[in-house]
Amino acid sequence: MPVSENGSLHYVYGLTRGAYGGPLAAGVIPGAVPQFAPVTAGLWAAIGFVPAAVAESWQEPATLAAAALAHHEMILSLHASGDVIPFRFGTVFSSLADLQSQIESNAAHYRHCLEQIAGCEEVEIRLAADFEAFVAHHLAARGPDLGFKSPGRRYLEERQLRRRWEEQWADVKQSAWKALEQALPGAPWPSQPLDADRRVFLWPRKSQHLHSFAEKFHQSQDGLRFSVNGVWPPYSFVAPQSRLPSEAEPVVGG
Repeated sequence: MPVSENGSLHYVYGLTRGAYGGPLAAGVIPGAVPQFAPVTAGLWAAIGFVPAAVAESWQEPATLAAAALAHHEMILSLHASGDVIPFRFGTVFSSLADLQSQIESNAAHYRHCLEQIAGCEEVEIRLAADFEAFVAHHLAARGPDLGFKSPGRRYLEERQLRRRWEEQWADVKQSAWKALEQALPGAPWPSQPLDADRRVFLWPRKSQHLHSFAEKFHQSQDGLRFSVNGVWPPYSFVAPQSRLPSEAEPVVGG
């Protein structure tokens, strides 16, 4: 773990466009107000100073949970004040010079990230896909044709259809996502899949249009429903590329 001469660490919450003036959360050290420091042209770091002994205490589950929550609350307050590239919990440097050196080596990327997320937030959309409801809906749509079959013949055809839809279920959900993305006003919008049933979109701050659009979309198709699952700072659109080089040692694993 890097430690400065006075025994404290430069704890980095994230990168911003400047020194935000809005009220901020307490940070990982209660009562210690985080500061903003210029690290390179157009990029500032929101930092706190953490005694090494306190950082070591985060190895304990109870203190780790509290510190991680404080880190997240700080990211939320930074996001409320302006655009922020969040860094993962536990990113520390022994000096501001070390931090500046690391950021400068990837400054073009960070500036690009800030441009991409300008004025935006991350909206998580969930697809609730009920296979049985989907089957019932589509069998009902075939009712006139199946209604003329004998009971035995109808049973066999329904089994074949169900088997086919089971095999195609992943493609059905993927098609639903594609249809939603293509139908969004102003498409395409940046998005990232979290898993087969959740996807995040980069969307203008405080706009309720995506919420209402997603919840109305596919209402005619039983078994497929979209809903807004949460709104966050844009973690998914900067975090994968914004990991610092190995010299920026995390206090805890992860």
